[in-house]
Amino acid sequence: LKHISQERYQGALLKKKATEAQEELLSMHRTSNSIGVIIDKNYQITNFEEIDLSSISLSAKSKLESEAAEKHVKLRINTPTSVKTIGDRQAIEIAIQHLLLNAIKYSHGSGKVVASLSYENDSVVFSIQNTSNIGIPNEIDHHYLWDFGYRSEQAKEAHVNGSGIGLYTVKKIVTCHYGKVSYDVLDPDKKLIEFKMILPNKDSIKAYLRMFGSELYKGQA
Repeated sequence: LKHISQERYQGALLKKKATEAQEELLSMHRTSNSIGVIIDKNYQITNFEEIDLSSISLSAKSKLESEAAEKHVKLRINTPTSVKTIGDRQAIEIAIQHLLLNAIKYSHGSGKVVASLSYENDSVVFSIQNTSNIGIPNEIDHHYLWDFGYRSEQAKEAHVNGSGIGLYTVKKIVTCHYGKVSYDVLDPDKKLIEFKMILPNKDSIKAYLRMFGSELYKGQA
């Protein structure tokens, strides 16, 4: 930014450096938003309200489009007009951003990251599919994928930038929303993988809150 302000760059190089600075700032912003979730051993959601996951997903996508373009990855979200549940809007957006960013980082160049939102029984499911550029973690790795600071050996060998806090943050947020996360290998040959964030639907989470924390939800009972 200092060199940009001193007009040391021109033309295409100026645009490239400005884009790099933007991506670094966005990365720092996402990390700072996650700090409270990461360091608080007793982290809990304190603000449950009606939220639209479709709107939140599209907002998260818009914030990551420059990073996807930098890696030549096509980023798409398939969603109904509105998918509603009850939760903390900022926390859920942080979780969705981490899942999308994880898929972008580990995708083949010129590949696709396809996210989908749907209702399944008494749940709302946000799923992401992508083809991994580092291969499929083995069965042992599957057990640790969501642990704090964990990075697979494949990721280390491929020198993929990461801190091992993204999936940990996702699981912590989703668990506090009475939900769960999952990872699945859809096609080992094509290295096609899928991550899911599964949240209770609106009625189900109301029932949880009546039992465990009704004072946290200010909406209609």
